[in-house]
Amino acid sequence: MRKILIVEDEDLIREAYVLMLSTEPYDVEAAENGRVALEKCEAKEFDLILLDIMMPEMNGLQFLEQYSDKKPPRTKIIILSNL
Repeated sequence: MRKILIVEDEDLIREAYVLMLSTEPYDVEAAENGRVALEKCEAKEFDLILLDIMMPEMNGLQFLEQYSDKKPPRTKIIILSNL
């Protein structure tokens, strides 16, 4: 089963992504900022990360800087923006 991590600070948007993707055969997790996403990535390898750029505490670019050294080669990242 493919594992997807949704990183989005807006509750309604994050929950909508989780709800939509959970109807498919995916293992879906969510994080409200980059810091929480890094913690989840240390515990589990994801096939896909949907990453918001503008977030409090640790934004998407800061996440990418810290995650890029640890990123498994098969993990794909899609950057999202609600602007």
